[in-house]
Amino acid sequence: MDALVAGLMFPGLFLLIFLGIPIAYSLTLVSVAAGWYAFGPMIFQQLYGSVYSAATHYVLSSIPLFVLMGGIL
Repeated sequence: MDALVAGLMFPGLFLLIFLGIPIAYSLTLVSVAAGWYAFGPMIFQQLYGSVYSAATHYVLSSIPLFVLMGGIL
């Protein structure tokens, strides 16, 4: 990824946040746009692979369970 795209990600993020888009959606939109520029259509396969590997990791499954336990208590 060249320096121009990396330099445009930060102002683009601030622009989306100042327009009223929630931070989570702003981060997602900026990262997918930069990934699309850097990797082309392969970005969606890479995103799927990282989400799948995080979802199937046994240690990370305890985080939602602790949140659920805190909600119940």
